[in-house]
Amino acid sequence: MRRRALTLILLSLLAAAWLTATWRPELTARVKLAIVEFWQANLPTAAAPETIDPDAQIRLLNQRLAQKDAEIFALEQTLAEFEHFRRLLPNVQMVAAQVLERSFFADEVTLDAGKRDGVRAGDAAAQGAVLAGVVGLAGETASAVLLTSHPGCVVPARAGNSREICMVRGAGNERATVIFYSGQTAVAPGEKIFTSGLLGKLPAGLLIGTVENFPLRGKEPGTMEARVKLDANFAALEYLVVVAQNTIKN
Repeated sequence: MRRRALTLILLSLLAAAWLTATWRPELTARVKLAIVEFWQANLPTAAAPETIDPDAQIRLLNQRLAQKDAEIFALEQTLAEFEHFRRLLPNVQMVAAQVLERSFFADEVTLDAGKRDGVRAGDAAAQGAVLAGVVGLAGETASAVLLTSHPGCVVPARAGNSREICMVRGAGNERATVIFYSGQTAVAPGEKIFTSGLLGKLPAGLLIGTVENFPLRGKEPGTMEARVKLDANFAALEYLVVVAQNTIKN
């Protein structure tokens, strides 16, 4: 298309130069008319301007406004959770991070914070005072979080009422299993399970979930297990607060 346009321009210039040299008025007019008609027939015509639908534009702007309102609400909620968490654990190093993507199996998320921000593998990822997951891998600028429903997420815990020490392991589908390392337990359905702070990784006192059934004999000898309904809001994982391990000052 570009070569054709250049050819047309060259021919027009040659015709104009020849007319200037011969200067025959009647011939000049005919050639000029022929050039104009030739250009009109061969050059593409400009597309007609699209008709703007005001109602459609208003709907589009309202959609964008609603999206911005949702983003602002999420940021305000994260700020409130961050401030609540700061009051709960005033001496703990925390990093607010945005969820970039969620894995296909929905038990793992990627955050936009990494080692340069102070995030390390083993750190807690929380929604306010609720444990949402544990950092499984920390890169320089991003990190992968295993949600508490992930089978690879194992958290030292304790029961809220009986104070019994236990372990919570993810079981998928927003559920987990709590394991008690004793042949007997007083834990009952409805009891809350919290992080214990043992093993020096996660801070104590973060809510994990609620026991759903009376504990039964576990898979391992001498243990008892029960289902746990996790309290994290997995449908609203836009921002998480990463709590650095080993930062609690005595």
